[in-house]
Amino acid sequence: MQFLRGRLDSPDDADDLLQELFIRLLQQGNSFCSVRQPRAWLYRVARNALIDRQRTKKPLVELPAELPRPEVQRAAIELMESCVWRNLEELSAEDRDIIRQCDLLGLRQRDYAEQQGLTLPATKARLQRARRRLRELIVTNCQVRFDETGKVCCHKPR
Repeated sequence: MQFLRGRLDSPDDADDLLQELFIRLLQQGNSFCSVRQPRAWLYRVARNALIDRQRTKKPLVELPAELPRPEVQRAAIELMESCVWRNLEELSAEDRDIIRQCDLLGLRQRDYAEQQGLTLPATKARLQRARRRLRELIVTNCQVRFDETGKVCCHKPR
């Protein structure tokens, strides 16, 4: 502990770093028992943690209390959430299921294929077709417009 306190500005920082070292020690599990010189290992890990902390340490500047809060603007694509959900319901049950499972719930396409008794290429093709149909519905029903780079710039919910 003295090793850390002598190299850090505050005792709280030393306590925090000691906690991190303890976590690293626990992560070693049984392999720590095979370390020939555990004390040297702990000092090396402590020294490396100190170096890492100094590299990432950035000075903090207090901001004045009267500083105006920046206006948060959501991207046009984020504003389309309700439109996406409405149009998702208009898809066929098969399209809706594959998009929900793979895109919204994060199920891997390989796992979806196994669950449905499909091949992986068939699943990939179905998912691409379902995405294309959803995109067409959204573009039409929500009057989506794109900018020159192909990103959504605006839309009108119906």
